[in-house]
Amino acid sequence: MTDNLATGGGPGAGRRHAWRLVMLAALLHGLAYFLLLPAWMGEDEPWHVEYAHHVANGHGTWGGEAMRFGDRELMSLSQLQIRRKVGGLEGEEIRNTQEALLDSMREHGFWARVDWAPWPVGAQTLDQVVEAHTAAHQPPLYYLVGGGLLRLLRIDEVEGQMWFLRGMSLAAYLAVVAATFGLARRACSDPWITLACALFVAWWPMHARQAGLANNDVLVKVFSAWSLLLAVDMARSGITTRALAIAAALCACGLATKTTGAAALAPVALACLWRGGRRAQRLRPGRRVLLVGAILALAAAALAFWGGTDNPAVPRTVGNIRMRLDTAASPEFRAEFSRTFLGAFNWYTRELPAAVQSVVLGLLALAGLGLGAVFLRAREGIERGTLAFCAVMVVAQSALVALRGVAAGRYLMPALPALGILVVIGLLGPLPERQRPRAAGLLVAALFLFDGIFLWSALLWNQYALWGA
Repeated sequence: MTDNLATGGGPGAGRRHAWRLVMLAALLHGLAYFLLLPAWMGEDEPWHVEYAHHVANGHGTWGGEAMRFGDRELMSLSQLQIRRKVGGLEGEEIRNTQEALLDSMREHGFWARVDWAPWPVGAQTLDQVVEAHTAAHQPPLYYLVGGGLLRLLRIDEVEGQMWFLRGMSLAAYLAVVAATFGLARRACSDPWITLACALFVAWWPMHARQAGLANNDVLVKVFSAWSLLLAVDMARSGITTRALAIAAALCACGLATKTTGAAALAPVALACLWRGGRRAQRLRPGRRVLLVGAILALAAAALAFWGGTDNPAVPRTVGNIRMRLDTAASPEFRAEFSRTFLGAFNWYTRELPAAVQSVVLGLLALAGLGLGAVFLRAREGIERGTLAFCAVMVVAQSALVALRGVAAGRYLMPALPALGILVVIGLLGPLPERQRPRAAGLLVAALFLFDGIFLWSALLWNQYALWGA
């Protein structure tokens, strides 16, 4: 296989050639979603653009004005929430921004594609799309980066700002695919499995769809993916000051982007305790404890910050934690989470056919069985230590989803590179090496078919043809 991938060099040239092909394919695939997804058809997209718009106009993500008695008579709740977070905002500027967003949504047939939002002609505030909703409670990094670039490039109109932020999402999507390719190479020396892992993440429909949406989920995925890759490298080759500093910076950026970035701390902490690498064995127990303590301190600081900014992802009481965990254990939660992870669109009001969902879930279950076999018995070319790091990442991310108590599949996406590697190795790893190329080809063909069904259902049919938009 290496020779087939190579362009005349050795194994290294083959890997580079394969990497270029994967990234080119991912770019074209991401562009398909970027170009086909109608404006404002990403979940919560108007509120993300609203927040970034105010930052682009020179306002900070701090110093807002607290709500006062009687304010509800002057402004809607979403407007009051953005004023409470963003400093220097006046009511007129907030209202004008929301009216500009609504005008663009009307122009692009938003209400023809989303049939649950009332009053399409007369809507004057975003509360008349989703009541009391806002992005103002989100950590600020995505909006500081996006808004800062918008200000630098002098993009003023909200629709142009949306398209620029979508371009950022496309770049983030490619960065996650690149990290997956590197992580897969560390998990398995078989180039067929490496390619299949990268293509799995690139072609997972709900991940590719995020390449065409303005949202902060895309940025936190980048920080989580690359911090996991660094954690694996530290466990394999030893902890250096430079690697640890970069990993800590990536984790901190993830925490400053969204609460779903917290799961990346788990594999980094595991790397500090890992005894697999030669240089890692030389770390004294006291230093290991100190490093893990620093990671816990970073998590505590993030938790305090989120709590102080009224982030709804943070449970306030023990009773609230229990209620969220009870919700996450319910069959309804599992069904909704599965639906939105496999494929839901039109602001989650439409979904893939039940038969397609059942087939994909069956393959994921089969991958789980195969992964258990790989962990129990070593397979040629598969590094089980790296798989352990991937498993820790998936478990930690799943725990965050349960603690959030909201069944949204995108909350698992920061762990998608880890999950993709576990799934692909679970399906291909137990096979004899000579059978893996054909099986990898079948898996990739199945992914393309799955994505093709999603593209037809989600974009061409549900968001263009069916609603006459």
